[in-house]
Amino acid sequence: MKFRSWNEKLKCFIFFEDGKYYLENCINPYSENWFNWQNAEQFTGLFDKNGIEIYEGDMLEWYDFYEEEYLYYVVVWDKEKAKFYLKSTNKDFVEQDLSEMISDNAKVVINKLEIEEQE
Repeated sequence: MKFRSWNEKLKCFIFFEDGKYYLENCINPYSENWFNWQNAEQFTGLFDKNGIEIYEGDMLEWYDFYEEEYLYYVVVWDKEKAKFYLKSTNKDFVEQDLSEMISDNAKVVINKLEIEEQE
């Protein structure tokens, strides 16, 4: 299992995988780092059309060829069903199984922290 957690002090994600912590794209990677399990986001095991890892809390853009419009979904973990699903951000509330929606036209456009900053 792989997780990521935002470190506000370092302004980067800290990753946890296979019992090890590591940093990516940090301003100061030599600073003391702490992984915050309270805001940890789990890797879904899936990738978007650009090869970007999809995490819990990410917003995905998906083009609906039938309706000819872009749709936006947030990746959410369902504890009761033990699976990831997509929660629609459009006016009509829709939930979709993540594995059913991933295709060659879905892409990560924003992560959970960027969404919270905009609210």
